[in-house]
Amino acid sequence: MHLRFLLPFPLFLLSLLLTAQGVGINNPTPDASALLDLTSSDKGLLVPRMTTVQRDAIPVPATSLMIYNTSTTRFEYFDGAAWVPFDRDGWSLTGNTGTNPTTNFVGTLDAQPLAFRTNGLERMRIGSGATTQVGINT
Repeated sequence: MHLRFLLPFPLFLLSLLLTAQGVGINNPTPDASALLDLTSSDKGLLVPRMTTVQRDAIPVPATSLMIYNTSTTRFEYFDGAAWVPFDRDGWSLTGNTGTNPTTNFVGTLDAQPLAFRTNGLERMRIGSGATTQVGINT
């Protein structure tokens, strides 16, 4: 009679142990901080690929849901309110808004010169001192 009550207890402990671990694919010992730990030396992770129209048709996207948008050719994640491209903090080639000249600038943070190129050739250089050269390699 007691055996009938004791048998579920080890199964309960086993289920706790199994749910406390992450899942490892090609990895028998997944990292404890990861829910999913993928290991490969010749393959990558392929996230869902969809158009903007398909993305916008997701009824209630979870915060941090990630997709590859084939319409914009970039990775995006849902921040809980909107879809955000992973390059959000980068400078756009079509213009930028909301910039602050004390924190947003084109330049270097060390003593290295800033070079501008067209067609792979340096055309202008701003040195770390007061030197500026324009028309280089013309």
